[in-house]
Amino acid sequence: MRETAGHDDRWRESGDSFSGEGLPDTVSATATIAQLRTDALIRDALEPRFLGKWDFSTLVVCWGSTLGTVAEALRVLDYDDVALLHFTQAHPMHRCAGRYLRRAKRIIVVDHGAASQLSDLIVLNTGGNFDAETVDISGTHFTVDEVARRLRRRIHSLPD
Repeated sequence: MRETAGHDDRWRESGDSFSGEGLPDTVSATATIAQLRTDALIRDALEPRFLGKWDFSTLVVCWGSTLGTVAEALRVLDYDDVALLHFTQAHPMHRCAGRYLRRAKRIIVVDHGAASQLSDLIVLNTGGNFDAETVDISGTHFTVDEVARRLRRRIHSLPD
């Protein structure tokens, strides 16, 4: 290896890649600080709100402003084995989220955006690989009747 012009001897050129041998522990310290901040955010994350009976088999998950509409749709449907988990804060998720998600035999995510971001955040934050079905609401405002209709179809495994 040869020294790279303009850099001190800690940087060595090897083809197109560089090695940071001999660098001070600045990178390590920065990573530690970032991890401490992340841990604090997770520790202070808001706990999700659970509505329903603990012996549920299907868990409907939503977040943000969708709570009222989704809760009312589930009230209209009146299924005994369906519960609701609502997140006020989607990222980072409170550590207890995994407990609810693992308990469910089936997860249906009601997502206000067409990109299914909430499903992705569930996997990212819980580390779980949950087979969640998503009821995408195309980013427009939706009604209780529309959500109830779509949930009914998902619960009974019918296509939209």
